[in-house]
Amino acid sequence: MRSFILILVLVVTAFGGRGASQDLLGVFAPVELLSNPNVETIVRRHVELVGAPPVGTELTPVYTNVVSSNLQVSSGLSLLEAQLQSDGYAILISRFEHDLVPVQLLDGQRGFAVRVYLTMVVDFFVSRAAFSSEARLETVHTIPIVLGRLYPSGGLLRQEPDAQQIADFYMDTLEVAIAQLGVSAARDTRIERRRATRIFEVAPVSYSPSSTDYLENELGLDGSERQALASELAYLLHAAVMEALAESGAGQIAIVPPSTNWSIANVSQFLDAEIGGRQEMSVGAAADQRGMLIRAEISRSATLDGTENTLGRQRYAASEVQVRVVGANDEMSRPRSLPEDERVVSARGAGAFVSLVGVEDPPLRGMWRKGYRDAVLALSAELVDRMVLTSEEIR
Repeated sequence: MRSFILILVLVVTAFGGRGASQDLLGVFAPVELLSNPNVETIVRRHVELVGAPPVGTELTPVYTNVVSSNLQVSSGLSLLEAQLQSDGYAILISRFEHDLVPVQLLDGQRGFAVRVYLTMVVDFFVSRAAFSSEARLETVHTIPIVLGRLYPSGGLLRQEPDAQQIADFYMDTLEVAIAQLGVSAARDTRIERRRATRIFEVAPVSYSPSSTDYLENELGLDGSERQALASELAYLLHAAVMEALAESGAGQIAIVPPSTNWSIANVSQFLDAEIGGRQEMSVGAAADQRGMLIRAEISRSATLDGTENTLGRQRYAASEVQVRVVGANDEMSRPRSLPEDERVVSARGAGAFVSLVGVEDPPLRGMWRKGYRDAVLALSAELVDRMVLTSEEIR
Protein backbone atom coordinates (compact mmCIF):
# COMPACT_ATOMS: atom_id res chain seq x y z
CA MET A 1 0.00 0.00 0.00
CA ARG A 2 2.81 2.46 0.83
CA SER A 3 4.35 1.94 -2.61
CA PHE A 4 0.95 2.61 -4.22
CA ILE A 5 0.57 5.91 -2.34
CA LEU A 6 4.13 6.90 -3.26
CA ILE A 7 3.30 6.32 -6.92
CA LEU A 8 0.18 8.47 -6.56
CA VAL A 9 2.13 11.32 -4.96
CA LEU A 10 4.79 11.14 -7.67
CA VAL A 11 2.17 11.17 -10.42
CA VAL A 12 0.35 14.17 -8.99
CA THR A 13 3.61 16.04 -8.36
CA ALA A 14 5.04 15.30 -11.79
CA PHE A 15 1.99 16.52 -13.63
CA GLY A 16 1.17 19.81 -12.03
CA GLY A 17 0.94 19.26 -8.29
CA ARG A 18 -1.86 20.49 -6.12
CA GLY A 19 -1.32 24.20 -6.66
CA ALA A 20 -1.06 23.95 -10.44
CA SER A 21 -4.36 22.09 -10.84
CA GLN A 22 -6.53 23.75 -8.22
CA ASP A 23 -5.53 21.21 -5.54
CA LEU A 24 -6.15 18.16 -7.69
CA LEU A 25 -5.45 15.02 -5.66
CA GLY A 26 -5.55 12.75 -8.67
CA VAL A 27 -7.72 11.02 -11.24
CA PHE A 28 -8.41 7.41 -10.34
CA ALA A 29 -9.85 4.59 -12.45
CA PRO A 30 -10.23 0.87 -11.77
CA VAL A 31 -7.41 -1.24 -13.14
CA GLU A 32 -9.88 -3.11 -15.34
CA LEU A 33 -10.89 0.15 -17.00
CA LEU A 34 -7.26 1.14 -17.59
CA SER A 35 -6.70 -2.19 -19.33
CA ASN A 36 -9.03 -1.00 -22.11
CA PRO A 37 -6.65 -0.47 -25.08
CA ASN A 38 -8.52 2.70 -26.12
CA VAL A 39 -7.96 4.25 -22.68
CA GLU A 40 -4.33 3.16 -22.84
CA THR A 41 -3.97 4.87 -26.23
CA ILE A 42 -5.14 8.27 -24.98
CA VAL A 43 -2.88 7.95 -21.93
CA ARG A 44 0.13 7.25 -24.18
CA ARG A 45 -0.60 10.47 -26.06
CA HIS A 46 0.16 12.42 -22.88
CA VAL A 47 2.76 10.38 -21.02
CA GLU A 48 5.20 7.57 -21.72
CA LEU A 49 4.08 4.38 -20.02
CA VAL A 50 6.89 2.22 -18.68
CA GLY A 51 5.19 -1.14 -19.11
CA ALA A 52 4.49 -1.71 -15.42
CA PRO A 53 1.01 -2.85 -14.33
CA PRO A 54 -1.47 0.06 -14.07
CA VAL A 55 -1.72 1.70 -10.65
CA GLY A 56 -4.98 3.59 -11.12
CA THR A 57 -3.83 7.19 -11.72
CA GLU A 58 -2.72 6.98 -15.35
CA LEU A 59 -5.49 9.34 -16.50
CA THR A 60 -4.23 12.15 -14.24
CA PRO A 61 -1.88 13.72 -16.84
CA VAL A 62 -4.55 13.41 -19.54
CA TYR A 63 -6.96 15.38 -17.36
CA THR A 64 -4.43 18.01 -16.26
CA ASN A 65 -3.36 18.68 -19.86
CA VAL A 66 -6.97 19.27 -20.93
CA VAL A 67 -7.72 21.50 -17.94
CA SER A 68 -4.54 23.57 -18.41
CA SER A 69 -5.79 24.68 -21.83
CA ASN A 70 -9.37 25.39 -20.71
CA LEU A 71 -9.63 28.60 -18.68
CA GLN A 72 -13.35 28.17 -17.98
CA VAL A 73 -12.80 24.80 -16.30
CA SER A 74 -9.73 25.82 -14.30
CA SER A 75 -11.28 29.07 -13.06
CA GLY A 76 -14.58 27.38 -12.19
CA LEU A 77 -12.84 24.71 -10.15
CA SER A 78 -10.62 27.27 -8.41
CA LEU A 79 -13.60 29.42 -7.41
CA LEU A 80 -15.63 26.46 -6.19
CA GLU A 81 -12.80 25.02 -4.11
CA ALA A 82 -12.18 28.40 -2.48
CA GLN A 83 -15.90 28.68 -1.72
CA LEU A 84 -15.96 25.20 -0.16
CA GLN A 85 -12.61 25.68 1.64
CA SER A 86 -11.76 22.14 0.61
CA ASP A 87 -8.40 20.43 1.01
CA GLY A 88 -8.56 19.25 -2.58
CA TYR A 89 -10.68 17.46 -5.12
CA ALA A 90 -10.31 14.05 -6.68
CA ILE A 91 -11.93 12.37 -9.66
CA LEU A 92 -13.19 8.83 -10.08
CA ILE A 93 -13.74 7.61 -13.65
CA SER A 94 -15.67 4.44 -12.95
CA ARG A 95 -16.83 3.67 -16.50
CA PHE A 96 -15.19 4.39 -19.85
CA GLU A 97 -16.23 1.96 -22.57
CA HIS A 98 -17.87 1.78 -25.98
CA ASP A 99 -20.24 -0.21 -28.16
CA LEU A 100 -19.59 -0.79 -31.86
CA VAL A 101 -22.99 -0.77 -33.56
CA PRO A 102 -23.52 -2.30 -37.04
CA VAL A 103 -26.37 -0.48 -38.82
CA GLN A 104 -28.47 -1.31 -41.89
CA LEU A 105 -30.79 1.54 -42.90
CA LEU A 106 -34.18 1.05 -44.57
CA ASP A 107 -32.72 2.04 -47.94
CA GLY A 108 -30.20 -0.79 -47.65
CA GLN A 109 -27.25 1.38 -46.66
CA ARG A 110 -24.88 -0.31 -44.23
CA GLY A 111 -22.39 1.24 -41.87
CA PHE A 112 -21.15 1.53 -38.31
CA ALA A 113 -21.62 3.83 -35.34
CA VAL A 114 -19.80 3.98 -32.01
CA ARG A 115 -21.36 4.76 -28.63
CA VAL A 116 -18.95 5.86 -25.89
CA TYR A 117 -20.03 5.80 -22.23
CA LEU A 118 -18.31 7.73 -19.45
CA THR A 119 -19.17 8.00 -15.76
CA MET A 120 -17.10 10.52 -13.80
CA VAL A 121 -17.62 11.56 -10.17
CA VAL A 122 -15.75 14.56 -8.75
CA ASP A 123 -15.54 14.83 -4.95
CA PHE A 124 -14.30 17.85 -2.98
CA PHE A 125 -12.81 16.68 0.31
CA VAL A 126 -11.89 18.07 3.72
CA SER A 127 -9.55 16.38 6.18
CA ARG A 128 -10.81 17.97 9.40
CA ALA A 129 -14.29 17.15 10.71
CA ALA A 130 -16.40 20.19 11.50
CA PHE A 131 -16.82 21.08 15.17
CA SER A 132 -14.37 18.32 16.05
CA SER A 133 -10.65 17.79 16.48
CA GLU A 134 -10.87 14.49 14.63
CA ALA A 135 -8.94 14.07 11.38
CA ARG A 136 -11.66 12.60 9.21
CA LEU A 137 -12.25 12.42 5.48
CA GLU A 138 -15.51 14.13 4.50
CA THR A 139 -17.09 15.06 1.22
CA VAL A 140 -18.27 18.67 1.09
CA HIS A 141 -19.48 18.58 -2.49
CA THR A 142 -19.89 16.14 -5.37
CA ILE A 143 -20.32 16.69 -9.11
CA PRO A 144 -21.44 13.68 -11.19
CA ILE A 145 -20.97 13.53 -14.96
CA VAL A 146 -22.71 10.69 -16.86
CA LEU A 147 -22.33 10.72 -20.64
CA GLY A 148 -23.38 8.59 -23.59
CA ARG A 149 -21.98 9.96 -26.87
CA LEU A 150 -22.74 8.70 -30.40
CA TYR A 151 -20.09 8.90 -33.12
CA PRO A 152 -19.92 9.99 -35.86
CA SER A 153 -22.48 12.79 -35.78
CA GLY A 154 -24.70 13.13 -38.83
CA GLY A 155 -23.91 9.94 -40.72
CA LEU A 156 -22.39 6.49 -40.58
CA LEU A 157 -18.89 5.12 -40.85
CA ARG A 158 -18.60 3.24 -44.13
CA GLN A 159 -16.05 0.86 -42.68
CA GLU A 160 -15.50 -0.54 -39.23
CA PRO A 161 -13.49 2.10 -37.31
CA ASP A 162 -9.87 1.37 -36.50
CA ALA A 163 -8.24 1.73 -33.08
CA GLN A 164 -7.08 5.29 -33.80
CA GLN A 165 -10.61 6.49 -34.64
CA ILE A 166 -12.13 4.89 -31.55
CA ALA A 167 -9.42 6.39 -29.33
CA ASP A 168 -10.28 9.79 -30.85
CA PHE A 169 -13.91 9.26 -29.85
CA TYR A 170 -12.79 8.41 -26.29
CA MET A 171 -10.69 11.57 -26.09
CA ASP A 172 -13.51 13.74 -27.38
CA THR A 173 -15.90 12.24 -24.82
CA LEU A 174 -13.45 12.96 -22.00
CA GLU A 175 -13.02 16.55 -23.18
CA VAL A 176 -16.82 17.01 -23.27
CA ALA A 177 -17.07 15.62 -19.72
CA ILE A 178 -14.38 18.01 -18.48
CA ALA A 179 -16.15 20.94 -20.15
CA GLN A 180 -19.38 19.93 -18.37
CA LEU A 181 -17.43 19.79 -15.10
CA GLY A 182 -16.34 23.39 -15.63
CA VAL A 183 -19.93 24.52 -16.20
CA SER A 184 -21.13 22.65 -13.09
CA ALA A 185 -18.31 24.04 -10.94
CA ALA A 186 -19.10 27.62 -11.97
CA ARG A 187 -22.80 27.01 -11.24
CA ASP A 188 -22.15 25.45 -7.83
CA THR A 189 -20.14 28.33 -6.37
CA ARG A 190 -23.39 29.41 -4.69
CA ILE A 191 -23.26 26.36 -2.40
CA GLU A 192 -22.25 27.00 1.20
CA ARG A 193 -19.84 24.64 2.85
CA ARG A 194 -21.64 22.67 5.53
CA ARG A 195 -20.12 20.00 7.73
CA ALA A 196 -21.26 18.40 10.95
CA THR A 197 -20.63 15.51 13.31
CA ARG A 198 -23.52 13.32 12.08
CA ILE A 199 -21.94 10.84 9.68
CA PHE A 200 -23.66 9.11 6.76
CA GLU A 201 -22.20 6.91 4.04
CA VAL A 202 -23.69 5.26 0.94
CA ALA A 203 -23.07 1.50 0.89
CA PRO A 204 -22.62 -0.48 -2.34
CA VAL A 205 -25.96 -1.01 -4.04
CA SER A 206 -27.54 -4.47 -3.78
CA TYR A 207 -29.84 -6.28 -6.21
CA SER A 208 -32.98 -8.30 -5.69
CA PRO A 209 -33.01 -11.80 -7.24
CA SER A 210 -35.20 -10.60 -10.13
CA SER A 211 -32.93 -7.62 -10.82
CA THR A 212 -29.90 -9.90 -10.73
CA ASP A 213 -31.54 -12.05 -13.40
CA TYR A 214 -32.25 -8.95 -15.48
CA LEU A 215 -28.68 -7.67 -15.23
CA GLU A 216 -27.35 -11.07 -16.23
CA ASN A 217 -29.80 -12.01 -18.98
CA GLU A 218 -30.78 -8.64 -20.48
CA LEU A 219 -27.64 -6.56 -19.90
CA GLY A 220 -25.16 -9.44 -20.05
CA LEU A 221 -23.37 -8.54 -16.79
CA ASP A 222 -21.54 -11.36 -15.06
CA GLY A 223 -20.77 -11.53 -11.35
CA SER A 224 -17.62 -9.39 -11.41
CA GLU A 225 -19.30 -6.76 -13.59
CA ARG A 226 -22.30 -6.59 -11.27
CA GLN A 227 -19.95 -6.13 -8.31
CA ALA A 228 -18.17 -3.25 -10.05
CA LEU A 229 -21.53 -1.75 -11.02
CA ALA A 230 -22.67 -1.84 -7.36
CA SER A 231 -19.85 0.57 -6.43
CA GLU A 232 -20.52 2.81 -9.43
CA LEU A 233 -24.22 3.04 -8.59
CA ALA A 234 -23.31 3.87 -4.98
CA TYR A 235 -21.32 6.87 -6.19
CA LEU A 236 -24.26 8.07 -8.30
CA LEU A 237 -26.55 7.82 -5.25
CA HIS A 238 -23.89 9.59 -3.18
CA ALA A 239 -23.89 12.43 -5.73
CA ALA A 240 -27.70 12.65 -5.73
CA VAL A 241 -27.73 12.89 -1.91
CA MET A 242 -25.11 15.66 -2.02
CA GLU A 243 -27.24 17.61 -4.50
CA ALA A 244 -30.33 17.25 -2.28
CA LEU A 245 -28.37 18.31 0.82
CA ALA A 246 -27.12 21.43 -0.98
CA GLU A 247 -30.69 22.34 -1.97
CA SER A 248 -32.13 21.71 1.50
CA GLY A 249 -29.34 23.40 3.48
CA ALA A 250 -29.31 20.56 6.03
CA GLY A 251 -26.19 21.63 7.92
CA GLN A 252 -26.28 19.00 10.68
CA ILE A 253 -25.33 16.18 8.32
CA ALA A 254 -21.90 15.11 7.08
CA ILE A 255 -21.24 12.72 4.23
CA VAL A 256 -18.17 10.54 4.02
CA PRO A 257 -17.28 9.06 0.63
CA PRO A 258 -18.14 5.42 -0.09
CA SER A 259 -15.46 3.28 1.60
CA THR A 260 -13.69 1.80 -1.40
CA ASN A 261 -10.05 1.76 -2.44
CA TRP A 262 -10.84 5.04 -4.20
CA SER A 263 -11.39 6.98 -0.99
CA ILE A 264 -9.13 4.96 1.30
CA ALA A 265 -6.01 4.54 -0.85
CA ASN A 266 -6.20 7.57 -3.13
CA VAL A 267 -7.58 10.32 -0.93
CA SER A 268 -7.47 9.69 2.82
CA GLN A 269 -3.88 8.53 2.99
CA PHE A 270 -2.77 11.29 0.62
CA LEU A 271 -4.35 13.98 2.82
CA ASP A 272 -3.05 12.23 5.93
CA ALA A 273 0.48 12.56 4.54
CA GLU A 274 -0.18 16.20 3.64
CA ILE A 275 -1.31 17.27 7.10
CA GLY A 276 1.38 15.16 8.81
CA GLY A 277 1.89 14.45 12.47
CA ARG A 278 -1.74 13.77 13.35
CA GLN A 279 -3.39 10.51 14.13
CA GLU A 280 -4.38 8.51 11.08
CA MET A 281 -7.43 9.90 9.34
CA SER A 282 -10.63 7.95 9.96
CA VAL A 283 -12.59 6.74 6.94
CA GLY A 284 -16.12 5.45 6.72
CA ALA A 285 -19.25 5.66 8.84
CA ALA A 286 -18.34 2.49 10.75
CA ALA A 287 -15.44 4.39 12.37
CA ASP A 288 -17.99 6.55 14.23
CA GLN A 289 -20.27 5.02 16.88
CA ARG A 290 -23.14 7.12 15.54
CA GLY A 291 -22.32 6.40 11.91
CA MET A 292 -25.15 5.54 9.55
CA LEU A 293 -25.31 3.72 6.23
CA ILE A 294 -27.58 4.52 3.31
CA ARG A 295 -28.50 1.12 1.87
CA ALA A 296 -30.07 0.97 -1.58
CA GLU A 297 -31.51 -2.04 -3.37
CA ILE A 298 -32.65 -2.27 -6.96
CA SER A 299 -35.87 -4.13 -6.29
CA ARG A 300 -37.13 -4.43 -9.88
CA SER A 301 -35.72 -3.95 -13.37
CA ALA A 302 -37.36 -4.40 -16.75
CA THR A 303 -37.26 -3.39 -20.40
CA LEU A 304 -40.66 -2.04 -21.46
CA ASP A 305 -41.95 -1.60 -25.01
CA GLY A 306 -43.66 1.59 -26.20
CA THR A 307 -44.97 2.82 -29.54
CA GLU A 308 -43.68 1.39 -32.81
CA ASN A 309 -43.30 2.72 -36.34
CA THR A 310 -41.34 1.84 -39.49
CA LEU A 311 -38.10 3.18 -38.01
CA GLY A 312 -38.21 1.21 -34.80
CA ARG A 313 -39.80 0.81 -31.40
CA GLN A 314 -39.77 3.14 -28.40
CA ARG A 315 -38.38 1.25 -25.39
CA TYR A 316 -37.66 1.98 -21.74
CA ALA A 317 -34.99 0.51 -19.49
CA ALA A 318 -36.61 0.86 -16.09
CA SER A 319 -35.68 0.28 -12.46
CA GLU A 320 -37.26 0.67 -9.05
CA VAL A 321 -34.84 1.65 -6.28
CA GLN A 322 -35.55 1.30 -2.56
CA VAL A 323 -33.39 3.04 0.06
CA ARG A 324 -33.29 2.90 3.84
CA VAL A 325 -31.00 4.36 6.52
CA VAL A 326 -29.47 1.88 8.98
CA GLY A 327 -26.85 1.94 11.72
CA ALA A 328 -23.36 1.31 10.35
CA ASN A 329 -22.51 -0.94 13.29
CA ASP A 330 -25.82 -2.41 14.46
CA GLU A 331 -27.72 -2.38 11.11
CA MET A 332 -30.87 -1.34 12.96
CA SER A 333 -33.36 0.56 10.85
CA ARG A 334 -33.56 4.28 11.48
CA PRO A 335 -35.22 6.60 12.19
CA ARG A 336 -36.90 4.63 14.95
CA SER A 337 -39.67 7.21 15.38
CA LEU A 338 -41.10 6.28 11.97
CA PRO A 339 -43.42 3.30 11.46
CA GLU A 340 -41.79 0.36 9.70
CA ASP A 341 -43.69 0.98 6.46
CA GLU A 342 -42.37 4.56 6.28
CA ARG A 343 -38.68 3.73 6.72
CA VAL A 344 -38.12 2.83 3.07
CA VAL A 345 -37.89 5.53 0.40
CA SER A 346 -38.45 4.35 -3.16
CA ALA A 347 -38.72 5.71 -6.69
CA ARG A 348 -38.78 4.48 -10.27
CA GLY A 349 -36.80 5.71 -13.22
CA ALA A 350 -36.68 4.79 -16.91
CA GLY A 351 -34.23 5.61 -19.66
CA ALA A 352 -36.05 6.02 -22.97
CA PHE A 353 -34.49 5.04 -26.27
CA VAL A 354 -35.51 3.96 -29.76
CA SER A 355 -34.60 0.44 -30.85
CA LEU A 356 -34.03 1.17 -34.52
CA VAL A 357 -34.74 -1.26 -37.32
CA GLY A 358 -31.40 -2.52 -38.60
CA VAL A 359 -29.50 -1.76 -35.38
CA GLU A 360 -28.62 -5.03 -33.72
CA ASP A 361 -27.38 -3.57 -30.43
CA PRO A 362 -29.72 -1.05 -28.76
CA PRO A 363 -28.19 1.24 -26.06
CA LEU A 364 -29.78 -0.76 -23.27
CA ARG A 365 -26.98 -0.57 -20.70
CA GLY A 366 -26.58 3.19 -20.96
CA MET A 367 -30.32 3.83 -20.76
CA TRP A 368 -30.74 1.49 -17.80
CA ARG A 369 -28.04 3.43 -15.95
CA LYS A 370 -29.85 6.68 -16.82
CA GLY A 371 -33.08 5.23 -15.43
CA TYR A 372 -31.32 4.40 -12.17
CA ARG A 373 -29.91 7.92 -12.00
CA ASP A 374 -33.39 9.40 -12.54
CA ALA A 375 -34.77 7.20 -9.75
CA VAL A 376 -32.19 8.20 -7.14
CA LEU A 377 -32.61 11.86 -8.04
CA ALA A 378 -36.36 11.49 -7.54
CA LEU A 379 -36.02 9.94 -4.08
CA SER A 380 -33.05 11.95 -2.78
CA ALA A 381 -35.05 14.84 -1.26
CA GLU A 382 -37.25 12.47 0.75
CA LEU A 383 -34.16 10.48 1.73
CA VAL A 384 -32.52 13.63 3.09
CA ASP A 385 -35.65 14.24 5.21
CA ARG A 386 -35.16 10.75 6.72
CA MET A 387 -31.48 11.53 7.32
CA VAL A 388 -32.40 14.74 9.13
CA LEU A 389 -34.82 12.83 11.38
CA THR A 390 -32.13 10.25 12.08
CA SER A 391 -29.61 12.96 12.91
CA GLU A 392 -32.04 14.53 15.38
CA GLU A 393 -32.75 11.18 17.04
CA ILE A 394 -29.10 10.44 17.73
CA ARG A 395 -28.09 13.95 18.73
